[in-house]
Amino acid sequence: MDRTGIIVVSLCVILLVVWFGVEQKYSSQMPRQQTATNAVAAPKLEAENPIAASPAPGVPPVFVFDTNMPEELKVITNAHARYTFTSRGGGLKSVELLDFPETVSPRWKKEVAANGVATLNTRAAVPVLAILGAPDLIGDGSFTLTGTDDGVRAGKSLQTDCAS
Repeated sequence: MDRTGIIVVSLCVILLVVWFGVEQKYSSQMPRQQTATNAVAAPKLEAENPIAASPAPGVPPVFVFDTNMPEELKVITNAHARYTFTSRGGGLKSVELLDFPETVSPRWKKEVAANGVATLNTRAAVPVLAILGAPDLIGDGSFTLTGTDDGVRAGKSLQTDCAS
């Protein structure tokens, strides 16, 4: 091995030793940084502003819709998908992709799956794009669905208290 080869190998060994030392330094600092970043401040609950009050961290909020009223569904279909809108929250309940089967069979099996089409948001607790918030804002959560030329409009008349 000539002088250039020895110098290159020596520099690589030195760089590996330095890199190992720097890596050990950063990995020892990592747990301290994680505990500082993952600490959650206690939420401040204010009686004057109920919208600002948030549930405990890690607990999903509970959305309650009035189930005594019947759910109104509007279905819009095009060449590729079937959209189902709901009056509960005024959102998109599910989307069925008509071009895609629910399950895909292996290539060597020639039979086509006859169990339906792929769906989105089927088992979700809340519809996509649903209007959620304080009961003062959305009332009972039931909206009126109106079909338009190019979609569905979810509407709700709210009582407003105007004090002058």
